[in-house]
Amino acid sequence: MLVIGFAFCDANFGGHAERYGSIGYYLEFNDYWGTNRGYIWRKTVELYMNFNPMHKLFRYELDTFGILTKYKIREVTTQFFENAHNEYL
Repeated sequence: MLVIGFAFCDANFGGHAERYGSIGYYLEFNDYWGTNRGYIWRKTVELYMNFNPMHKLFRYELDTFGILTKYKIREVTTQFFENAHNEYL
């Protein structure tokens, strides 16, 4: 587990994803990571940080995630993200 943590940090903070060959693609977290999930996660965090404290606590929840992505995030992907749940979990 320690080796995986080191490789993840090295790929992202050290900029050495190429050291790990084809696995480096999965270690480097960017907008294209996880079929563009990196982009939507980054934009979601940016939106959340711009909310005032009351909206952070009471305004939006997981089931209203689709509203934010439709009206607040300019999509660069062809995917529509309806909610923040992971259907496989």
